[in-house]
Amino acid sequence: MENLAYNHAALAYEALEKNEVIPFRFDFNIFAVLQRKKLSSFAAINILSITLTLLFFNIIGQALAVEKYGNKGSEITNIQTCLKQLGYFNSSTTGYYGSITKNAVIKFQKDNGLAIDGIVGSDTQKKLQSRCLTQSSTNNQTNQAQILKLGSRNQAVKKLQQDLKQLNYFVSNPSGYFGPITKDAVIKFQKDNNLTVDGIAGSTTFSALKQSLSKDTNDGIGGEKFSIRLGSRGAEVASLQKRLQRLNYFKGKITGYFGPYTRDVTIRFQKDRGLTADGIVGAKTQQAIDRAIQQLKSAKPPSNKILPLAIGTCSNGKCPILRFGDKNRYVAYVQTRLRQWGYFKSNPNGNYDSKTVEAVKRFQRDNKLLADGAVGPQTWQRIETPRKPKVKISNKCNKPVLQRGDNNDCVILVQRILRELGYFKNNPTSYFGNTTWEAVKKFQLDNELPPNGIVDSQTWKTLEANGKSENRYAVVIPATSPYTLDEVRRIVPDAYIRNSKLGKYVQVGEFQYLEGAQKYSQYLRDRGFNAGVISTEKL
Repeated sequence: MENLAYNHAALAYEALEKNEVIPFRFDFNIFAVLQRKKLSSFAAINILSITLTLLFFNIIGQALAVEKYGNKGSEITNIQTCLKQLGYFNSSTTGYYGSITKNAVIKFQKDNGLAIDGIVGSDTQKKLQSRCLTQSSTNNQTNQAQILKLGSRNQAVKKLQQDLKQLNYFVSNPSGYFGPITKDAVIKFQKDNNLTVDGIAGSTTFSALKQSLSKDTNDGIGGEKFSIRLGSRGAEVASLQKRLQRLNYFKGKITGYFGPYTRDVTIRFQKDRGLTADGIVGAKTQQAIDRAIQQLKSAKPPSNKILPLAIGTCSNGKCPILRFGDKNRYVAYVQTRLRQWGYFKSNPNGNYDSKTVEAVKRFQRDNKLLADGAVGPQTWQRIETPRKPKVKISNKCNKPVLQRGDNNDCVILVQRILRELGYFKNNPTSYFGNTTWEAVKKFQLDNELPPNGIVDSQTWKTLEANGKSENRYAVVIPATSPYTLDEVRRIVPDAYIRNSKLGKYVQVGEFQYLEGAQKYSQYLRDRGFNAGVISTEKL
């Protein structure tokens, strides 16, 4: 959020300075010069207004009066008017030669290679005359050639500020003075439009402004201009934040200021809706927000009870996008599925908390998805059908000695073989913990190996021999109702439906040895399932 102290200081700086006054002599022969210019009547009128300020300028070769600090009179007024036209004097013309006028003269002298004394002598007067005549002629040839920069003060600056404010770059009230806030606004506009970033409004910047204003008008809704972007403030921004909050995107405090967080939230909404993700709220984004809110209104009010969802409900990827802070039955469903896959360890409660975010991120990384912790269409689809790791004994590892505490792909391989043989009941996790240690010991006992729970070279050879053989037995559960698969997946996440000449059933695993298949079948029977073992040849 823009610093309020800076705003206050900058606005104070752009306010009118203390009034002053000044003297200036003039030779009326200047009108003869203007007649010889053959200007149009319109240009001549404009030149005339400038000419009347140059009363001190034009007696060539004649010594002119010296004007300095403390002097008063019409001559000083004319000096101030000329300096103002050139962008050096930014206060009101008062006819008094005070400190503001002196500083303006010093700046002019520095820029024009004159003696720097703050006194308007003969050389300074002649240079002022030359510069003001040139400036007035150039300004009236074309308005487009006008250059506005820090220190400028006129109606053109005010119009520039109004245009920048319409495009949400200028956040103050148009004053006609080109101060730091105006310069910052011009710089932001130039950056956004790939222009030379110098904070000076020249012909190229004016041309880009015209195009942007035309686009802003065409993008309006019902003729109303609408564009909110980084730096915007006001009731429109507060309304936007409330609407995005209702759609579960905006989680912060309603401030009425379009800062980086509001921009990021807008970009997320635009990405989810297939819009140009530029963080700018134009007509299309506004309409998309309207449609989303309308859909929300037409939806049935949610029940206070978190209702369960059937397995496969969100396999089409069309369930709502879930993020941190959400609380609904879809969150409970995600937690249930992640728990089945071994990523979520707590009981599902429907609250998308930090534990859920971390579980989603781990799942996304393992399934080659963008690990942003949010459940979008791709994550929904993958949660229903996760990637199954392909384990090959010869390619995954070089069969090192494994023991408790190890964490690598070789541990996954050991767990996978032990599971196929009925020793390991969990999903492979790559971590060699107590469960894996106990399974290795049982395997070693059954194969007359030292039961130390360490996978040494001899244990590897035995595991490798078992892993090369084809699985001959399958553990199945008859599908007696539409909910059988859902119930089985609470214990065996990768179970799936199969149809054969024996009927429809849920297959939960294949094993090389009958003993391993029987042990796993008994494990499922102990949990209430009518599990049985059949030969894979009958599948």
